[in-house]
Amino acid sequence: MGLILESSFFNGVDKISNEGCSSIVYALSDKVAYKRYRQTDYISSKFARRSEKLDLLCEEKIDDVIIPTDKVFRRLEYCDDFYLTGHLLPRVKCGKIRNLKLLLLSFFCSLSDKALHLLEVEAIIKRCHESPNYIVIGDTNGSNFLIDEEGKVKFVDFDNVGIGDFPFDVGSLYTSAAQRIVPSAKGQDIDKVALGFMVMDDLCKPRDQLGIRTFAYAYSVELQDISDHIDMLDVSKASKEVFRALISDTTDRPYVGEVIREISGKEGNFLVKR
Repeated sequence: MGLILESSFFNGVDKISNEGCSSIVYALSDKVAYKRYRQTDYISSKFARRSEKLDLLCEEKIDDVIIPTDKVFRRLEYCDDFYLTGHLLPRVKCGKIRNLKLLLLSFFCSLSDKALHLLEVEAIIKRCHESPNYIVIGDTNGSNFLIDEEGKVKFVDFDNVGIGDFPFDVGSLYTSAAQRIVPSAKGQDIDKVALGFMVMDDLCKPRDQLGIRTFAYAYSVELQDISDHIDMLDVSKASKEVFRALISDTTDRPYVGEVIREISGKEGNFLVKR
């Protein structure tokens, strides 16, 4: 059943992250963190089976993925039942820049370093996809990847992950865009498309004639032919080919790194605008 913690336990405990409306992360020690879920009707209904899902997650051992290590419960004040309030997980000791999203926005991070970090993200997602429990990330965005003191990327947020029979929840604009733009993509293929949009967004900063980024525009506006929109982007010919490969209907969908390596080998530097 795990530990039983009363609300007063968190008085004076350092808060190291505030994840929107759903949770808060506390530093229990130098090595252990605790993710505590906010108790609202929405959160309770969305995560009704979270305890069962965490049982599966706790069994996983994936390099550079911070897996929950134990479930934590708190007694309800008005009855003798227990309900899930959060979980323990190893704490990532971060450098000056805490998460990948901030690093990718930094002027001090070179384009080549950004590419290397994004390839690390791809490698982590690949390892998750190789799990026999069939993992779908469902929430591909830079805020869910922390940069530790040694500069290595760590995936830390499993709230929206699908595993086994538990479906994933859409947790990012990239995933939403992937579902809308490529409706034929299912399961792990959605992760591949979402990752591709994130990588190309951060490396190429693609904009059309109106200055609107491709995935955001396609997600918010009905487009009859997304390929026509790609033609308007202010990116290189090779970059446009990468986008077309990402949105194509295929039964053997590659990861974006594989697409970039193949196309850049033919076209030269795919980042150069032409």
